[in-house]
Amino acid sequence: MIRSLRTQLLVLALMPSLSIALLMGLYLSWQRSQDIEQLAAARADALFNQLQATATHTPEKLQALSNALLEESGLRSVSVFAADRTLLAHAGMPIEKRLGAGHFSDNNTIQKQLGDLLVFTRPLRHTNSTEKTPRWMTVTYQHDIFIVKHYRDLVNQNSILFGLLLAAGLFGFWLSRRLSADIKQLSNTVKRIGEGDNAQTTDIHSCRELAQLADNIQVMAADTRQAFDELRQNVDITTSDLKETIETIEIQNIELTLAQKEALAASRAKSEFLANTSHEIRTPLNGIIGFGRLLQRSPLNARQAEYLETIIQSSQGLLTIINDILDFSKMEAGKLSLDETPFNLKQICEEVICLFAPAAYEKNLELVLLVYQDVPAHLIGDPTRIKQLLSNLVSNAVKFTDCGTITIRVALQSHSNDRFVVAFSVSDTGIGMNTEQQQTLFKAFAQGNASIARKYGGTGLGLAIIKKLADLMQGDIHVESDEGYGSTFTFSVPLKPVDRQQETADSDMQGKAVLLIEPHELACTALRHMLESRGMHVNTADSIDQAQSVLALHHVNAIINSMPAGNDNNRFIQQSYKLQQQTDLPVLLLMPPTENSLPPLPKHKHIAISFKPVTEPRLFTSLARLLQTPLAAPAQASASRAGTLHILAVDDQPANLRLLQVLLEDNNITVTAARDGASAVDAACKQAFDLILMDIQMPGMDGIQTAETIRQTCERNNATPVIAITAHALEEEKQALLAQGFRDYLAKPVDEWQLLAVIDKWADPAANGLATVDIALCLRLANGKTQLACDMFNMLADDLEDDIEKIKAMHQSADTKALLEAVHRLHGACCYTGVPALKNAALNCERMLKKDQALSPALLDELLAAADAVIQWQQSNNFAGLVAGSQL
Repeated sequence: MIRSLRTQLLVLALMPSLSIALLMGLYLSWQRSQDIEQLAAARADALFNQLQATATHTPEKLQALSNALLEESGLRSVSVFAADRTLLAHAGMPIEKRLGAGHFSDNNTIQKQLGDLLVFTRPLRHTNSTEKTPRWMTVTYQHDIFIVKHYRDLVNQNSILFGLLLAAGLFGFWLSRRLSADIKQLSNTVKRIGEGDNAQTTDIHSCRELAQLADNIQVMAADTRQAFDELRQNVDITTSDLKETIETIEIQNIELTLAQKEALAASRAKSEFLANTSHEIRTPLNGIIGFGRLLQRSPLNARQAEYLETIIQSSQGLLTIINDILDFSKMEAGKLSLDETPFNLKQICEEVICLFAPAAYEKNLELVLLVYQDVPAHLIGDPTRIKQLLSNLVSNAVKFTDCGTITIRVALQSHSNDRFVVAFSVSDTGIGMNTEQQQTLFKAFAQGNASIARKYGGTGLGLAIIKKLADLMQGDIHVESDEGYGSTFTFSVPLKPVDRQQETADSDMQGKAVLLIEPHELACTALRHMLESRGMHVNTADSIDQAQSVLALHHVNAIINSMPAGNDNNRFIQQSYKLQQQTDLPVLLLMPPTENSLPPLPKHKHIAISFKPVTEPRLFTSLARLLQTPLAAPAQASASRAGTLHILAVDDQPANLRLLQVLLEDNNITVTAARDGASAVDAACKQAFDLILMDIQMPGMDGIQTAETIRQTCERNNATPVIAITAHALEEEKQALLAQGFRDYLAKPVDEWQLLAVIDKWADPAANGLATVDIALCLRLANGKTQLACDMFNMLADDLEDDIEKIKAMHQSADTKALLEAVHRLHGACCYTGVPALKNAALNCERMLKKDQALSPALLDELLAAADAVIQWQQSNNFAGLVAGSQL
């Protein structure tokens, strides 16, 4: 693109002239060429016309005439031919031999070019002649004379055109130079005005338009000078104001900094207050709930049992409120973290419904759990938070439902190789909500309306917490509800699959046929799926009368009779006993858990009772006993606490210390109690213990100092696992305790089963540490299934050598990310196999790697040693035989 104005003006001046000259030159050249051709033809015609009268002359006269014609310029030859094309006369260069028959025409002049010659042939016929056959005359011209004339005319013509173009170019150059000079002057003027020199003048002579532009620039310069002066005055005023404002802002910043420090201090004080409040409340609650549960095991009359149940439920309610406040506070502060551990999805769902079953069945509600078959049994995620989400929703459903059914559904929403999105929904037939209530439902301290808070109680934090939890887990939660018709809450969370997962159907129950009597449609569907998942054949009936017709058509091995909520238990048991007598089949009764005083059950080995809600372990254990199959129930305790464990319990609160003693002694565990840190150190130096349960907050020497002193000064217990038992419930406190060397953590109030699980995990009297292979633990993790326990152990042991080689290679190459993945997979596999030492070593390595720290040689050596011990154990022991022997 041409950017120069001068060049553009030159092009503008020259382009029209050049275009016209070129077109005219081409046209005139072509026209002149045509004129020359016509000139040659005209000269030939003139000769032909002169000789037309001599058409009848004798050859001698024709020859003389031809010789005379050769005097014409450019004429090379003249020939006259007779009718038979014989030559009568010829003058000039010979040409007739190059003429063909097509060169002669009786009527027209024929023109041909032979090399550099132009040959014209025409018939000669005198007007008065009676001769029919004409003569022909041929004249030949030298073509060069016409070409020379053509070039001469072309040179003259182009000279004229070049002169015109030169004149146009000179005029364009003069005009462009004049305009360019004026425009450059204007540009310099504008530039100097832009630099602040507003006293510039311009003298423009090229055209009126540029002169007017120059005048306008002068006006603009004057206006700019005036505006600049005004702006400078305004800037001076504004600068003065800004200085004052900056001083004010600096003062405000100092005040804000002080306020921020005060706010941080207040936030820390609030966190400390919440932690201390939680600790102070949890400590007495630990005694209330713990001793309340122990008291429930003793003989009580109906009123005492009712009072005690009220005390326990009120304590649990208070604990729930404390947990909600702490969780909400941690979420608001962004300090709530998530774990990633393998867990049994169906197991935690069953734990939730078992937790709320008494409250549901007291209101005659039917509680149904439907876990669809495509949902994996074992996944990796945060089971505690999932359980918290589900428990909150089920608790609300029980609270706001007076009659009908509460249904918990677990379905697989989507999945890929490394991600499963599981959807949990809780549906009830309760009071429901309108659209306005749904919009504020997930806000903190919000409930449907004020009357709900008065009638049902609660802080209004539950749904706000599960909303934040779902977001934190990268999930989603929503509600569908119609006022008066119930609600459905659905939340979905992404989870990871567990490596080396294998599900094995129980071969002992395979092929067994049962008749299920369940009038509730959803409950019937859930039970039927549960039974069919073990390979059993299921026939269903909704009443005992219909059961008789089904039995007449199908053979079954047992009958399962489910009692609907709200029915009379006396009548139900009598009907079931009668059915057993009529069919002579084993009958399993499924009854709500609110029937504390059952009528006398006829002593018959073919009738048994199992309480609702139905869980797989409880259902199949009861069926196995009725059918007298060798199905083993899950192990109740590992071999490590079969009367051989000795545990040191440390707590400054007498009630809590006594509770720990009772819980442990009830499980055949020897206990040494210590009221403070000094007593604990003295006991640890005198005797070796299998496990130490350590309270953290104690006067004088706290739990952390006590544990450190034991490790440094007591040789008998310097490697004994120390478990923290404290009322502190914040996640950062848990991580801090683990970093201080504690092996595990239990939050008050202590649950008996959690306590026993920790003991099973860490205590092993044979090695004063962790067992290489725990047969009882293998069976318990496999839910009592012999074949599954063998498969899981062999799968781990067979791949262990390859896994360890990969871990070594990744450690040597310093590939921390790949090393973490490999250790995490190994730890996940150990969670389903009774190899405590290897599992603990893998867990310690994984924790260090997750902190972005290099794996220490000591931890790696511990992992390699534990893995080698498992391999050596497999080679020298018969695992299947030991498992089978443990069940005898």
